[in-house]
Amino acid sequence: KGIMRLSDFQNAVDILGECDFCGTLNISGGEPTLHRGLPVMIQYASSNLPAIRIAVFTNGDWVGQRGWKQRLKRLAAGPNVLIRFSLDSQHAQGAILAAGQSIDAANLKRVEQERIIKAKLFKEACIEFGIHFDFAFKGACVQARRYMRELGDVPIYLIRLRKNPDKRPRKWGFLAVDVQEDSS
Repeated sequence: KGIMRLSDFQNAVDILGECDFCGTLNISGGEPTLHRGLPVMIQYASSNLPAIRIAVFTNGDWVGQRGWKQRLKRLAAGPNVLIRFSLDSQHAQGAILAAGQSIDAANLKRVEQERIIKAKLFKEACIEFGIHFDFAFKGACVQARRYMRELGDVPIYLIRLRKNPDKRPRKWGFLAVDVQEDSS
């Protein structure tokens, strides 16, 4: 219960190493970058699982704040780490709700534009520092390209929403570790 301990994370990574895991380790949550130990966790996973990809999801709200570029560099702790900026209308709506505001067309447009500005800063910094990145989008490729047109040609990771998530096929080789504060 509570915030994931470093020792629990390291144990999970050790188990993956013992099992010759060859999938993708997604570190997601609510917002995993709120976890103070995240850079150490990513470094541990990158060092101990060098043959896999480690994808760190973020809503990017911290981009543009004081010290954000240093934070970005700490998150990109190894050559197999990819920083995945979630950028879609659902995340903009979540930001509005988190601020205690109502979701109306004007508010949504304003927040979406703020998030696009942060996404541009993120993209430029990733290119500048040689950090692997992409943008996660919930929906179809055509929708993603339209939504992100101001960013130019960027790598997109599509998240397909299923009508019946309980009936999705179960596949081995994929593990998502949530490190949000309430452990849900």
